[in-house]
Amino acid sequence: MASLPIFLAGFLVLSCMAIAMQRNLDESDIVMEEGELLGLFDVIGSLLDEPGWAEVHPEPCTNTPWPGIECEIGQDPPIFHVTAIHIGPDVATPPCQPSAKISDSLLKLPYLRTLSIFNCFVTSTVMLSPTLFGALSSLEHLSLQSNPSLSGNVPPSLGNLTRLRVLSLSQNNLQGNIPGELGWLVNLEQLDLSYNNLSGEIPQEIEGLKSLAILELSSNDLTGVLPFALGQLQHLQKVDLCSNRIHGKVPPELGKLNRALHQSASQDVG
Repeated sequence: MASLPIFLAGFLVLSCMAIAMQRNLDESDIVMEEGELLGLFDVIGSLLDEPGWAEVHPEPCTNTPWPGIECEIGQDPPIFHVTAIHIGPDVATPPCQPSAKISDSLLKLPYLRTLSIFNCFVTSTVMLSPTLFGALSSLEHLSLQSNPSLSGNVPPSLGNLTRLRVLSLSQNNLQGNIPGELGWLVNLEQLDLSYNNLSGEIPQEIEGLKSLAILELSSNDLTGVLPFALGQLQHLQKVDLCSNRIHGKVPPELGKLNRALHQSASQDVG
């Protein structure tokens, strides 16, 4: 009788191993939807200085992976979806071709949650599309950093990306005002627009960023008075407004938060 539990235990172990092996085998057979795969090929081909990338990585989620791409398996049916793209010197050298651009085929990646393009647009001027990014409703993390040839205005349509938690457009060549529509990003935790050529005032609509913890606006040409609304953001931990032309008193509510406020003077911003 004592041998029965041992037999059952051995059977269960073998069964679990068989299931795990079957899952691994099945995963290698899972593919991407053709339209999504072709969209990924176009996005990468518009950025990288590697003409044969699609031939080298025909199955980027399984058998021929690339370190700048992350995928997850969806349900019903189980197919791979691209969930993250990262382009930068830590992934490819050089990271981008001289004529790199942001392809509209991003719209063919409906499960994309993270898009990070770092030190890519350095020669040919690239303008931020006024509509493209606003249609990428699945995005939670958008980071376009250290791209000296990335120009144009901050698109107001970014306010449509209500799932965003991180929006970083720092160290580019962006101009114009900070759009008030960014105040619609109720889940945003980090906003970094530092080291650009942004002008005008900080919009009052910033009071809508109820989840904001970090606000980086340093090294622009922002003017006007520090918005009273900043003092209403209860999760705020860091504010950096250095190297602008903002003036006025720091809202007393910020002092009550007992968190770090980085500015060019202790009480007056200027």
